[in-house]
Amino acid sequence: MGCGALEQKEALKTFGLQKVHIIIEPEHLGELNSTVWNKRPVPAQVIVNDKQFKAKIAYAGASTIDDYKKSIQIHFEEIALWGHSQLRLSAQSQDPTLLRSLLGFELFASMGLLTPKIEPTALHMNHEYAGLYQLIEPVNMDFFQVRHIPIASLYKSSNVSDFSSGGLTHRRSQFKNKSENKNDADLRRFIEYLNQEDRPDRLGEFVDFDNYQRYLVAAILLDHFDGFTKNFFIYRAQKSNQFYWVPWDLDRLYEDHLYLQDRSIWGRETVLSKNFFKTPSHRQNHLRLMQDGLNTWFHEGKIWDRLSELETKITQAYHADPLLSRNGRTLPKELDKLERNIDRWLSSLSEEIEKSAVDIP
Repeated sequence: MGCGALEQKEALKTFGLQKVHIIIEPEHLGELNSTVWNKRPVPAQVIVNDKQFKAKIAYAGASTIDDYKKSIQIHFEEIALWGHSQLRLSAQSQDPTLLRSLLGFELFASMGLLTPKIEPTALHMNHEYAGLYQLIEPVNMDFFQVRHIPIASLYKSSNVSDFSSGGLTHRRSQFKNKSENKNDADLRRFIEYLNQEDRPDRLGEFVDFDNYQRYLVAAILLDHFDGFTKNFFIYRAQKSNQFYWVPWDLDRLYEDHLYLQDRSIWGRETVLSKNFFKTPSHRQNHLRLMQDGLNTWFHEGKIWDRLSELETKITQAYHADPLLSRNGRTLPKELDKLERNIDRWLSSLSEEIEKSAVDIP
């Protein structure tokens, strides 16, 4: 099976993109599809960049696990790509353009945050084109190791991670411990401090202000409305007590439902952000960073030029994808909707920034 797959590699369409080819026996494919919600890994051969690996694959995702086009987690038996033995093939089923995550991680990175690598990818299953996916680097201990950052702890937000007092008793439902050290005493101390009634001004001992504020600003500029209480990681480096933020799951940027309702230049309020913005200098710096972002990323059509470049990159793979192109859907139509939402959101932000600047000394 392995040699035959390699011999046929030239026949597989790549559309000029990263190529991943999964070869899986019928009985294992049946097991995969009959145990969707269990996310049980099954054996497969995975070819990445024309190199074949033994691996196990499982469906991935939470709210999207029952979508017809599912995301896939690959567990390699060795390091395969980007210094990782695990990779995520994300279906991005919430995003009909498949461009939101590409754009979002670029903006977060431009704000100085650590971000996962991401590549548009042509996925083949048993020699058949399965569609356009985003190959995304997981945020795990390997993520920091390849960046030479010694980690003391790593947590993934889950459900409503608002740092409230409920997080003291239910912090394991608010945050999932992703580090090798399962002692979460540092997270407990952080939440306890945030929820003290007569709290001393020691927030800077727990949070890197610059990193947190840049995360907030990027999330707001991108209208990442569900990135304030979930869809992020926090980590603490060794020999440091401060937490830092890493973005995740960006396929719902600039959505048009409930548009401009319950949205603000300050983001969705949490116990942490409420305490953070009590300091006037934090509010002033926030407005400055917001305006800087509008004047750079969104100045003179820069974002439209970037979207056009990304559209050109994925167009062929997009329209060959049987699910993305169904019911007359086209990438230009979906991109036009996205651009209208972006324009509407940026106009709202500009107006609110101007009003807020008058109110803050």
